[in-house]
Amino acid sequence: GWGEEQNPASTHSPGRRPYGRFAVARALLAGGPSVTQQQLAERAGISQGSVSKALTARLFDGVLDRTRGEVGVIERAMLFDRAIGEYPGPGGVTTYWWHEASVMQQTESILAVDGTALASGDIAADGISAWRRPEHAVVYTQAAPELRRLGFVLSDRDDYTLMLGHPEDQTIWSTARTWSTARRTDPITAAYDVARTGTLGDHREAVDRIKRYVIGGDDD
Repeated sequence: GWGEEQNPASTHSPGRRPYGRFAVARALLAGGPSVTQQQLAERAGISQGSVSKALTARLFDGVLDRTRGEVGVIERAMLFDRAIGEYPGPGGVTTYWWHEASVMQQTESILAVDGTALASGDIAADGISAWRRPEHAVVYTQAAPELRRLGFVLSDRDDYTLMLGHPEDQTIWSTARTWSTARRTDPITAAYDVARTGTLGDHREAVDRIKRYVIGGDDD
């Protein structure tokens, strides 16, 4: 079970949040000088018509180059900042849990029993640029893993080691596959989660490191 619903999806009607346009932003940042709308649809996990509509959003003002039916990003840093700063959150149900194991072990234990689970936040960031000790585990799932059987205790957002998301935004899985074969979210989603779960101050540098990786393909 999910335990207590912290963020019930019922407060948002389907399609109310513009998940598609943010998926397109994450797909565009995945690289390649320019892509077709059909390629973007495959990367983002939405229809070609939805891609066409998404590209008219203010999110993309001044950051794209469109020639001969293809789309490219000319302001990668600006699009990265917008894709994190304007993202409305994944929606759905979020629960908070506590476990005495390391957050890496917590994440791995869930990935081992839940084939839909993706690591995000600190653990995903650690896979991109390992320099900071992860504070929290963030995992997205389409299933309902029995966390109590893994030793987790239901907690709240004031004292937790794991944030488990059952998101309304299903494009998270599409852009994860576009970016990596690893069991983790795309770097933009990871950075969003690092920013919202970090408390020690150094999480801001973690986001900056992911940004440098995304806009330049460099994680030095």
